[in-house]
Amino acid sequence: MFRYALGGLNNVWQMTIKDTSLVSVVGLQELMRVSAIAAGITHSPLLFYMIAGFVFLFITWTSQRTFAFLERSLNRGFAGGR
Repeated sequence: MFRYALGGLNNVWQMTIKDTSLVSVVGLQELMRVSAIAAGITHSPLLFYMIAGFVFLFITWTSQRTFAFLERSLNRGFAGGR
């Protein structure tokens, strides 16, 4: 059953990371605040906001890769699995 539910769980997890208050738990709000402070001090906002964007991208990419690994592992040995 978990094997069938994993795709939907991945979708909900990615939406939760990107759209809800879990983002504050992950630290995006804090990351953006620190970036804004650093950008204000150095007058170089592009650099710090790009770094913050890459950190957030890394968080979502790592999460996506983890779910893909779990799906491959759970589908091993079933028809259509790898």
